[in-house]
Amino acid sequence: MTKKPDLSKLSVAEREELSRLIAENEALNKENQFLKGEQVKKDENIKSLNATISELTKILIKEKEIVKKYNLERYFSKADRPTRKTATEIKRANGLPSTVKADKKTPGRKVGSKNFGDDFLETLSLENAPLTLDIAQDLLNDNPNVALHKVTEETSYLVKRVKAHVLVYKVIMPVYKDEQGTFHKAELPTPIFHSSIDASLLSDAITMKYFLGVPEYRYAKWLKNEGLPFSQKTINNWALQSASVLEPFYHYLKGLFTHPDLDVANIHIDETWLDVIENKATGRDKNYVFCYSAVTKLGKLPFFEYSSTRQIDAVKKILHDYHATVTVDGYAGYNTLRTNGITIQRCMVHARREFANIVKTLSDAQFKDSAAYNVVNYMDKIFHEEKKMRDAKLTHAQIKENRQSEFYQTLIHDLESYIDGLHPEKGSSLDKAITYYKKMNGEQWTYVNDGRLTLDNNEAERQAKKFVIDRKNFLFSKSEKGAVASCILLTMIDLAYVNDVEPRAYLELVLNNITKQPPENLLPWSTFTKETLKTINP
Repeated sequence: MTKKPDLSKLSVAEREELSRLIAENEALNKENQFLKGEQVKKDENIKSLNATISELTKILIKEKEIVKKYNLERYFSKADRPTRKTATEIKRANGLPSTVKADKKTPGRKVGSKNFGDDFLETLSLENAPLTLDIAQDLLNDNPNVALHKVTEETSYLVKRVKAHVLVYKVIMPVYKDEQGTFHKAELPTPIFHSSIDASLLSDAITMKYFLGVPEYRYAKWLKNEGLPFSQKTINNWALQSASVLEPFYHYLKGLFTHPDLDVANIHIDETWLDVIENKATGRDKNYVFCYSAVTKLGKLPFFEYSSTRQIDAVKKILHDYHATVTVDGYAGYNTLRTNGITIQRCMVHARREFANIVKTLSDAQFKDSAAYNVVNYMDKIFHEEKKMRDAKLTHAQIKENRQSEFYQTLIHDLESYIDGLHPEKGSSLDKAITYYKKMNGEQWTYVNDGRLTLDNNEAERQAKKFVIDRKNFLFSKSEKGAVASCILLTMIDLAYVNDVEPRAYLELVLNNITKQPPENLLPWSTFTKETLKTINP
């Protein structure tokens, strides 16, 4: 037992000092207890915050979405996505058809395969005298006594590049005067008035920009190396003036969509944006290019048209006398085409995309309970049947018969019934996807009654992509005149390309003959075009 200290011998001053120390010690003990209590509260608060963060992280991983049409997918890395099986593996495990591409093959060429065949090399080699590489003389020079006996010959091909170049001619034009005092002289063979630039150079500059994506300033550098210091502005003026020359033929092409002899049964239409600098001052930040594509009985017909708005007034003008089908996306502006007697096919790929964007955010455990995943699977069964028919190269009549079959109709019924039975939370991603689907008003099934139609608008989207790629090159148009010129020139380039005609040679042909031949002779499938192209060396 601790013995109490004897305080009787302490002086008054010492007792006072001891009392002060005891009081100070008690105060420190109380402060220490208070601080311990505060620390406990802070620790509990930190623990609570960590638990909240953990729960919110789980919710984020579970519910976050990648919304492609707003380009938000760039903010999500691969690490954000939960590890799961591929869509192909999951579908196979569930016994469902898959429209997803098969797993990647092992890179590299198969043993014994060739990079390309020799048929086209043989055809091109006929344009030049053959080269003979005979080693006999070298062997005789090294050893005059050697006896050589020719056994056979081997043939191969050598592909050379001849430097692209320009030729400049001094042109002498005698001037004559007749008895009436009228002067006569030949005209320079150039499409552009008061210009010394031949159609061959114009077509080359335009093709390099709109087909191969070479910016004008780079083309100007190449011309400078050839001794022709034309500025970028000059080259741009060539394009504008060429478009002006081609404009009558461009408007002729516009009328072909409704030409009775071409029997156009379906026109694919899409639109993409374009910046026009002069319009920004008036508050019009986005202008549009409408992209058309149709298959006629003679060839393919692409068309690009500028519009200062997304309204489809210009579309209505082109389709004024058209009474067949157009394939478009879900944009409500196309609804007014119905009043013109036009049948609409809505793109099923766009509808599927709304549900597929939800599926991309799911983990393995969420797949089986996901309504969006089930919708995608129902749709993929239909896409799978369409692919089988395309691969089998069935006729239009056979395709229509298959689509009218009980099996195919059941696939459609199952999809429609499943979507009708869904009642998601208002404003949710699934609700928005279903709303988009139902706004199609059943027009996504128009194709079922016509074997010539497809259930997607991929053709028009490919057309729009061509303009998007070119837009990355020239970025914007300074004026509406430039925007219209770009559409005219890209239409001409693509008209040649989709009909398997060399664009540079075709553009040269049209520029040289637009005032000499009727427009039907300048179409890529005409006899005149085919015969004339044989004489043009691109």
